[in-house]
Amino acid sequence: MTVCRLMFSDFMHNTGRSEFGIEYYDDNDIHDGINYAKYLIEMGFVAEPLDDFNLQNFIEWAKQKL
Repeated sequence: MTVCRLMFSDFMHNTGRSEFGIEYYDDNDIHDGINYAKYLIEMGFVAEPLDDFNLQNFIEWAKQKL
């Protein structure tokens, strides 16, 4: 599974749209991100290992984006 780094950037820094309103990722990326976060939680993580954001907060944010 690959996850969209642009989606993570949007979550952390609100950078998900271009100045023209074009989204940088789609619903498939969001679903993959949710599955990735759930997998990490099952593995015992609370925060994403590379970007150190709260996984549960990310899941809640991502579900609102769908």
